[in-house]
Formats: sequence, C-alpha cells, structure tokens
Amino acid sequence: MRIKHLFVLVAIVVSSLLIPGNLSECIAIDSSCVIYLPFTGNANDESGNEHHGVVTGAALAADRHGNSNSAYYFDGSSYITVEAGDSILNVDTAGFTLSFWVKPDEHQDERAAPLISYGYGSSGGYGIAYWQQYGMFRTSFYDYSWTGIYVAVDELDDHIWYMYTITYDGHLLKEYVNGVFINQSAGPYHPALPTGTYKLRIGADSRYTNQFFKGYIDDIQMYKRVFTDLEIAHLSGLSGAIRATQLNAYSLTDFELGILKPAKFSNFWAVWGNHGNAYTEIVENPVKSGFNTSDFVGVSHTFPSLGLPNTTDCDKSEYVLTSADGLVTDQHHIMKWKLLIPDASILNIESIVWNWMSFNQIHTGASKYPPPGVPGDPDPSIAYGGGIFNDLVKSGSHPDDSSMYNFRVRAVPDEALIPFQIDIGTWMSFTYEVFWTKSRTGFWRLWKNGELLASADDVKTLPDSYNPEEDDFLHFKTGLYNKWHDPDIERISLYFDDMELYIGNDIRVVDVCPECQGTGRIEPLIPIINYLLGWR
Repeated sequence: MRIKHLFVLVAIVVSSLLIPGNLSECIAIDSSCVIYLPFTGNANDESGNEHHGVVTGAALAADRHGNSNSAYYFDGSSYITVEAGDSILNVDTAGFTLSFWVKPDEHQDERAAPLISYGYGSSGGYGIAYWQQYGMFRTSFYDYSWTGIYVAVDELDDHIWYMYTITYDGHLLKEYVNGVFINQSAGPYHPALPTGTYKLRIGADSRYTNQFFKGYIDDIQMYKRVFTDLEIAHLSGLSGAIRATQLNAYSLTDFELGILKPAKFSNFWAVWGNHGNAYTEIVENPVKSGFNTSDFVGVSHTFPSLGLPNTTDCDKSEYVLTSADGLVTDQHHIMKWKLLIPDASILNIESIVWNWMSFNQIHTGASKYPPPGVPGDPDPSIAYGGGIFNDLVKSGSHPDDSSMYNFRVRAVPDEALIPFQIDIGTWMSFTYEVFWTKSRTGFWRLWKNGELLASADDVKTLPDSYNPEEDDFLHFKTGLYNKWHDPDIERISLYFDDMELYIGNDIRVVDVCPECQGTGRIEPLIPIINYLLGWR
C-alpha cells in the first residue's frame, strides 16, 4: 500500500512538472521557449532571449483579468515589431507552438485584419488574421505561389478574450481556441525568402505595414516544440478546457467565459427558444455554493403571462448539445448536468402544466412510438423515441409532497418512472449513464447529488421503432417548456450549468462524477463486452 501511494505521489509530481500551471513556471522549466511577450508595462521579451518588441503607436491597456498596463491595444494604425533572426521567427519544422490572447474590436477596417504576421503570400512564412465578417481566426502557411495550407475557425462572434494557439510538427498544422483543439491541416511549411527580409509584426502585416488590426493582444509565446493537447489546455488556465481534454469529453459547456458557446463541442450545439415568450441567457451564478461555485451560469425563462406564441404550440427555452453520425446505437454514453430552481413558487403550479414542462431531455432520433402496451401505429403525441425525460410528472407515490417529481425513462416496453425530490434554492447535480441498444443488453443508471436514484440492467434503451439509418443522433438538452397561458405567472426561470457529454467505452462514471455512489460495479461493462465480442 505504501508503494502504491508513493507511485501516485511521484506521478502527480511528474505531471505537475510536465504540464505548466502558469506561464512563469513554463518559461522557467522550458528551454524551448524562444519568445515570451507578457506585455507587463512594456513589450520586452521575458524568455531571456532578448527578442524585444518595438512599439509603434500601440497603447498599454488592461488585460483579460483587469490588470492595468498588462496588454496592448491596437487602434487600426499601430503595431509592434519583433526583430530576430530568420531561424527564430520561421516555423521550426521539428516542432513549433505559438500562442497568444486576443480580443477583437467589433469593427475592423480590414477584411482580414493581421494579428501576427511573418513573411508574405508569395514569399513564404505565415500569417494569423481575424476575419470580422465570419468571426474567424485563420492561420495561413504561405508558399511561393499564393497557395499554401491554412486552418480556420469561425462563428467566434462574441467580442471577448480568446486564447488562440497553433502547433506544427513538420506535417500537421493544428489550431486551438481557449485551450481546446479545433482543426488541423496537413502540408509543408515554406520559410520566408529572401532571408533577412521580414520582421515579425503584431497587429499589422509583415511586408508593407499597411493593413492593421483593431483590438487587444496579450501574452504572446513562441516555442520550438509541439505542445500536447493537455499542455495547451493548462496554458489557457480554463477549467472547462482542462476537464474536457483530460476526460476526452465529446461536448462540454460550462459558461466560464460568460458566453453561450460551449467550451468544447464535437458536432452541434444550439439555443432554441421563442425569444419574446421564452429565451436563454448567461448570468452571474445566483447561488455560488454547494455543487456549483461557477461565476457564470445559463438560465432559461418562460413567460406564461404573455400567452402562447403564434409560431409554435408551446413556449420553449432550451440549451442543446447534439451527437450524430452513428454515435448512438450500441454506444456507451455518460451525461452530467446541474440545475437550480430558485424558489418554491414553481412547485404550486397546476399538475397539468408539468405535462408540458421539461427540465431535461436526452432523446435519440426522431422515431415516434406507441404508448406502453398499445399496438399499432406510433402515437405522434409522444415526442421522441428512447431517452430520459424529466417532464416533471408529479410522483403518484408521493401525492402529498409537491416537491416530488419523476424522471421518465422511455424505451418501450422497458419504460420507467424514477421519483426524485426537487431541491429549492440550491444546486442539484445529475449524472446519467446509459448503453443505447434495441436489444436486451442495455443498462442505465441515474444519480442525483452523487446518490444513485435508480438503475436497470438487461433492458432495452431504444424502442423497437428506432431506426439508426434515419435517426442515429442524440439531443442532450436542458431548459423549460410550457403549454399554457396564465396571467398570474409573470415568469418561470431555470438555472443550469456544466452540461457534459461523454461517448465511448473508456470513460467511467467515477471519472466524470467522483462523488457518485455505486459506481464500482462490473455489470455495466458486460453488455458492452458482449456486444463487441458478438455474444448478443
């Protein structure tokens, strides 16, 4: 036992050395750092290599943490020049990492505003630009004929601080935003020629200095090695990026940056709502304690007093993460999310309302199916095939307790109602594990606040009507539905946070939810193993 504990301690110490906790530690132990411009009062290089920046018009400004004189603002005619040898400024094909923080202004004078530039389109080198029209960051490796390779990420429309990072290993050019891998492209790097011609420009183009960026730039770092995904996540300092990378999340939303966009999403995300009658927004956490001490959270609102909208038969305000392309049938999924109901008034609404209010939906495909025990054609009034729905049907087993409701697990004939108690004014944490299948090798488990509410083994988790060729996708969403008009109810709100989706056989509940009880069982692996071996 002592040997085991010693091994764990050594592993923790080694990993803490390999993964930089902050920039100063990284610089101290990483000899591959060739340029480090933290912009703390000046544009000096603090890597020890003295590749200092020369400021032309750029003004010191507050950084992303609010520290004054700790970033530079570029006004559309200013820039910083770094003069160093070509061997330093060119991409090292044996290994290269370049990272910086940037906050674009809402309006740019250039179609492609240069952020960092070295070389020219027909002379080799590289350029990183911000395209305002698309909310896009794009890195281009120039060749000698205006072609070359590039990577780009768009729909970054929030004018906030982003950490943008690229790496190159001699074959793959990769890009990361806020510590999370986004995209890659394969191809060669062509050094800038003639040698000694170009300088590294920050906020302007390298050759003519006649195109400029408007906005803030900070913490520029250049390394002669390729950082790993986890190192880049730690470099960002963002807990969502670190958790998503460590656990290989398929999608993860934590609202850490105060925006709706997920920290990581692998397929699709959306905010669905009726705007005037229902909408979703990001707000400060109203109850910063217990299961959730985050600064920012999501909240869905519906407004029963406004009446039903003309465009749909119900008001809805929901946040959606989606997986697709064959990632449902015979797949192991784990989902985690947090909810907050701020006051008890929501519990006193007439029971008919709960039939049309959904706190959570995890549903697969678009297949309809008949009610339990009813043969014949699918019933269109039953929403979607399979999944777990928290439709807040009052728990018949607790008629005198208005805070008792049911999760509803759907997969005819293996449908189940799971009673649980709503906690008012405090965050609730839910974890759901499922093996999706139409055969009786499926299982599911549901936890609330780490306590196992219910589980089932050797059951169907997809209905017979489920068609993977047409419906092999999953919506994981939270929010509010209602289908009624009540002039006495001005607004109903539901707060939510930390929506996480994991797919695959390697992830375990104990990794996603260490506090969850009853996770040390071997039974959940049996249907997966049997399926992989063909023993169904």
